[in-house]
Amino acid sequence: MHWSLLREMVHNELGDDPENLFSRFEKRAFAAASLGQVHRAWLSSGEELAVKIQYPGIARTIGDDFRNMLLFLLPHRMNRNWQCMQSQFADLRMRLEQETDYEREAAILTKARSLFRGEDQIVIPRVYPQLSSSRVLTMERVDGVHLDQFLARKPSQALCNEFARKICLAWYRLLYAGRLLYGDLHAGNFLFMEDGRLGVIDFGFVLPLDDELWELFRKIDRPLTTGRREDRIAALKEWSWLTDEPDDAVPLKLLDDFAEWCWRGRAVGGEFDFGQEAEFRRGVELFIQLARTRFMRGRPSTFSMNRCPFGMASILYRLKAMFDIGELAEQKVKATGWDRSDYA
Repeated sequence: MHWSLLREMVHNELGDDPENLFSRFEKRAFAAASLGQVHRAWLSSGEELAVKIQYPGIARTIGDDFRNMLLFLLPHRMNRNWQCMQSQFADLRMRLEQETDYEREAAILTKARSLFRGEDQIVIPRVYPQLSSSRVLTMERVDGVHLDQFLARKPSQALCNEFARKICLAWYRLLYAGRLLYGDLHAGNFLFMEDGRLGVIDFGFVLPLDDELWELFRKIDRPLTTGRREDRIAALKEWSWLTDEPDDAVPLKLLDDFAEWCWRGRAVGGEFDFGQEAEFRRGVELFIQLARTRFMRGRPSTFSMNRCPFGMASILYRLKAMFDIGELAEQKVKATGWDRSDYA
């Protein structure tokens, strides 16, 4: 955004110009977010901030894009999965529109931050509500480097493993302790800090799990814990409303293979090597095969949740991580107090 437009937007949202709200405000953005740009600023007390400012009209653009996309999908309306397809696109549209509400993101950030302690070595930026609105989000600036820069330093494998554990710890803590599904698992949202801490940023695409989804996650825990195919099949059937009819045989087989790939690290147990290229490519190929079947049956949030396994697998693959993800996940599950005596 041009400085004059940005200045006007901040004034409209916060009631004053950036030069008056902050002791110092950099006119040039230092980062681009998916829906806006981020500027450095400082308070008179010396605290360094990251101010995310939304692009004008982005919410309207999202709505227009989805309307156009649904027109292209109309030829599929005779497909028996059309209602599921519609509900999934409606859910995805809702999630993306929610990303434009920075007050919502600020509330999720605040909740997420409360779930971690200093010993976790995971940093969630603090929100400054008096300097935030629905289209401007002011946070503590977390100082660190992204994955590319971290790997360019040729870190030891032990350090890569430790950061991989922290990424998984953050995701599982948010999920099990906070009932928050962090859906934006890509390298740009993690900062590798000099002191060994991990920064987690951008909480726009987060799914709070209602009671219905939470109950389904409880049921998915069974195959994740036992590793048994029959438990996995039962969970997949319930999620995607699959039956034993012949027409469902092919998608069920592909879904089972894909789920086995997604959950393999936990189900196998012990130290797992996430840096295997052939195994990573197998997951990509399985997803392509599944997409080619045009099978769209499933819960409305299926699209949003499918972002997670690829995002996590990609980051762990690039780190060539080797650690026991099952043990880490087990600790977080136990912290919920679930009664798993019948299968764990």
